[in-house]
Amino acid sequence: MTEPKKIVLLGATGSIGENTLQVVRKHPDRLKLVGISAHSNAEKLAQIATEFNVPHAYLPEAAGKAENFPSATKLDRSADGLLSLASLDNADLVVIAVVGASGLSPTLAALQAGKNIVLANKESLVLGGDLVMQAAKENQAKVYPRTVSTMQFFNVFRVKTSAILIQSFLLPQEAHFVNYRSKSSNM
Repeated sequence: MTEPKKIVLLGATGSIGENTLQVVRKHPDRLKLVGISAHSNAEKLAQIATEFNVPHAYLPEAAGKAENFPSATKLDRSADGLLSLASLDNADLVVIAVVGASGLSPTLAALQAGKNIVLANKESLVLGGDLVMQAAKENQAKVYPRTVSTMQFFNVFRVKTSAILIQSFLLPQEAHFVNYRSKSSNM
């Protein structure tokens, strides 16, 4: 029998995190959580750590009290804790399910550590698509898009198409990111 794939789940308490947890529940012989993070829901993160016997967790100090974590879970609350978790030595795969621009730094950290990633954060590609793809290539890591919109962005950056095509995938409220970037960097 082969060892289970070791997974770090960034954004474990959100909807994509919950979907990922359902998959891990269904396949405990093939998947093992070794790291989890949340932005603010300490109670739910502690419950996940307990249920899955997770050895590493990250919760920012700004999230307030962190109670009820199992003693076997090393809880990191430092400023660079999310980046450390994203590049955890024994992880085989990092799921990036954090919201917004905050996903870019852990995405790059995981790729620079040679980790394959599942990317559910399209903002990482909007803001740093070229950096993400370059980091993946240089470190022989794979990027697996998790959502349809992330897949669309991934395909755009993989084949180097124009900002106009990128805009066709954006919701109207998201278009200003590309307009700003294309003007400022001649994308």
